[in-house]
Amino acid sequence: MDAQTRRKVCELVAGIIATDKELHPAELKFLLKTFDTFGIAKGNEDEAVCPTVSRVEAAKAMADLPADVRRETMGLLVQSAVVDGKVVPAERDYLLAVARAAEVSEDELDVLLTDGLASATGE
Repeated sequence: MDAQTRRKVCELVAGIIATDKELHPAELKFLLKTFDTFGIAKGNEDEAVCPTVSRVEAAKAMADLPADVRRETMGLLVQSAVVDGKVVPAERDYLLAVARAAEVSEDELDVLLTDGLASATGE
């Protein structure tokens, strides 16, 4: 994955976390881990990540990703949404928008969310 693609994925992850306007400690930990994994340096102003919060912009960003990266990105977005143990309506709306762009059905998204929540809450 090239640097521009890694950055877009991180912007989407930051966007889903920002949708509920609350930053749970588990979300911050997940975000920082994702940035580290994708090579986004902490404290480097040249690498500042601007969250893609708008559902329309997020769907466009998802559609612009290479097809082989979309599934991985959906997984990261679902993990980001469930890491605090809940999915609020704004997060679900965001996920629905990017899922459509990634050609993931609503039913498949629901399965991903159910599995992700079960994993996040230890059920």
